[in-house]
Amino acid sequence: MRLYVVEFTVVGSGHPFPVDMLMHNQCWPASEGDVTTVLASLRRPSNDFRVRLRRTTYDPDRCIHRKEWVRRGWDVAEAVKAVLI
Repeated sequence: MRLYVVEFTVVGSGHPFPVDMLMHNQCWPASEGDVTTVLASLRRPSNDFRVRLRRTTYDPDRCIHRKEWVRRGWDVAEAVKAVLI
């Protein structure tokens, strides 16, 4: 089995970042700047925000819970897969 790192971007406007989705999707912000963006979205959810997230998985095609992100007011904009060595 191959282990992948999946990086994906979520975009939100009008809703604070759903912090519980980090646990639900087993992911984390990709950079310190993305952490700052998450915190800013909690203070000013009316702005447009883009947050890059990462997670590890064995099944990169089924690891992002897109419908749940959309239900929380955020959209999954893009996903990139990379194999861990």
